Amino acid sequence: MCTLGHMANLHTLPIVYSASLYAALMSQSEISFLVPLLIPGLSEPTSTLIDSGATLNFIDSSLASMSIFVPSALAQPIALCLFDGKPATSGFISQSISTPVHFSDESTQTLELLVMKLHPAAQIVLGLPWL
Repeated sequence: MCTLGHMANLHTLPIVYSASLYAALMSQSEISFLVPLLIPGLSEPTSTLIDSGATLNFIDSSLASMSIFVPSALAQPIALCLFDGKPATSGFISQSISTPVHFSDESTQTLELLVMKLHPAAQIVLGLPWL
């Protein structure tokens, strides 16, 4: 009996089929990760910041006030805390919207976004729930 041959058969790995995920997200900025997002009803893409430090997803209040969105009141307002742990001076977040979005790789998702005042350079922020 060949011990080495027997051991080799014990360690034979099954065939593994691999899958790959393709995403064609290209940043529009050298200092932050900005991507264009298409929202049904808007003629132009919306500049969106991918932020791994954000614990939720957000939309700018001026964009959310457009008639294509239907805001929902939150059951309980949320106090926004900044990266240093201090509360934001903008007050509480009391609304959210749900909207489908289309990415440049032609994928589509429906996102839940909290409504607040954001910088005009990024009218949507995608945080940890999206990542």
